[in-house]
Amino acid sequence: DAILFQNTDNFYTVLKVDTIESNEKFDSMPTVVGFLPNVVEGDVYTFKGQVVQHPRYGKQLKAETFEKELPQTKEAIISYLSSDLFKGIGKKTAQNIVNTLGENAINDILTRPEILESVPSLPKKKQKQIADQI
Repeated sequence: DAILFQNTDNFYTVLKVDTIESNEKFDSMPTVVGFLPNVVEGDVYTFKGQVVQHPRYGKQLKAETFEKELPQTKEAIISYLSSDLFKGIGKKTAQNIVNTLGENAINDILTRPEILESVPSLPKKKQKQIADQI
């Protein structure tokens, strides 16, 4: 997916997305428009709204709500934790976290951030950074 436009004052956003599942058939990558603060390229989202026909740009999903989906597979979690969202967390550290906590790592960290204490060689500062960012 790619952010084509984003107004930083009101978060009106235009983006092209890859679809995993859709109630509507689109000829190519759908365009999603709406007030979408904090949307990050590469993350997975569920958008809900109305399909509209824009006179100039064609069929679009006018998003009324959206929700970020958490990564579910080990590979996706490692990629997420080693992304630019988590400064100083590289692939090895992310693998260490996933090897220790498993595929429920993200949900476990959200509900019990102290679980990061069980990850070998993970400094307190990084534990706090990860828990705060997730």
